[in-house]
Amino acid sequence: MSYRKNGLSAVWALLANMLYALTQWLLLIVVARLSDPFTLGTFSLVLAVASPVFMATNMRLRFVQSADYAGKWRLADYLRVRTSSAILATLLCALISLFWWNDRVVMMVLWSVSIAKALEALQDTCIGSYQQRSRMELAVVSNLVTGGLSILAFAIAFSLTRSLSWACLALALGRLGGLVFLDLPLSKRIVASGESLSSSAGQVPSQLQNWRSLVLLAWPLGVVAALDSLNAGLPRYFLSWAVGNAEVGVFAAMVHLSFAGFVLVNAVGQSMAPRMARQYGKGERREFIRSATQLLGFAVLVGTAGILAASLSGDLVLRLIYGSEFVTRGRDFVLVMTAGALSYLGLSAVFLLSAAQILRVQVWLYAANTIGGIVCGLLLVPVWGIAGAAIAQVVANLLQAAVSYAFLKRSLFRSP
Repeated sequence: MSYRKNGLSAVWALLANMLYALTQWLLLIVVARLSDPFTLGTFSLVLAVASPVFMATNMRLRFVQSADYAGKWRLADYLRVRTSSAILATLLCALISLFWWNDRVVMMVLWSVSIAKALEALQDTCIGSYQQRSRMELAVVSNLVTGGLSILAFAIAFSLTRSLSWACLALALGRLGGLVFLDLPLSKRIVASGESLSSSAGQVPSQLQNWRSLVLLAWPLGVVAALDSLNAGLPRYFLSWAVGNAEVGVFAAMVHLSFAGFVLVNAVGQSMAPRMARQYGKGERREFIRSATQLLGFAVLVGTAGILAASLSGDLVLRLIYGSEFVTRGRDFVLVMTAGALSYLGLSAVFLLSAAQILRVQVWLYAANTIGGIVCGLLLVPVWGIAGAAIAQVVANLLQAAVSYAFLKRSLFRSP
């Protein structure tokens, strides 16, 4: 019965992740259809600036929360940490916006996006409470309702005002409505019900002690998450600097199509992770290698399919989804999908390294990816634009994947 429950929970988790990815993609489609590549580029650049900040301060607390089966920290503790970290991230984004003092549009959009992301961080804490109690069907409901409200509010505001600032404020308002009227009451009801987790016995720590211990545990995860988000944003920074925000918009539109494969590989990796960890822990080397081969084979299959689709009908896909202003970019699209295919291999390596308990080295892998992306971006983007940005991602992703598998091979075949 427990296997069936875990299987259903995995399916619900996949649906929740797919819904979230879909809502993020629909925001880009709305901007692309109702404006032009420059406006889409501005929106994408702002997201690329804000995301690493919030990834760092969020510290992947949802993973910590979902693994807290003993109930060491309460929902209120997670909400306190998330609230303080969201305020810090919002202030940091306001400080970063001063770099665009001469571009008030970017400043205002960054402020609005930071408010929306702060509310999203609080929603993520509520989803963590659902995941902690294997109630991921509630996460699907949350992403469906809150995501739907947010997209609807964003689309209406943008169609009426053609202002990204007002549209992002409407997006924040939709997330606030979902948080206040759905997620907070629902998560508190679950915690207060018989499904709540039993807290450890003994003296109850103070609120400050809980806050401090949770931050000290989770901050390394924030560093890794920030580096990962920074790596994804580097090409947009260099494109904005070298050739302008219009090219950022075209590049972001292509990248989000490659993200569909990332979601698929991530879902398969999450479903296989417990089995691979058990195989490695028990010393079942042959079975672990077989599982690793299956995961890598799936990643290669998805990546190859994406490259072939971009090669055969790239312009048609871009026209149908984003509009006529995004066509004649077929060659660039193939390069972007190639970078995406290599990122699927890198993601598979992360699952394999985690299953093998090779954790500390992952920080250095992401750091190497960042350095490679910066060097290649500086050299290639000013010369080749979007093609240079895609090639920079190809090199950085290839470097990360190669080093990851080198560490994995060393761990598997070293002498016992």
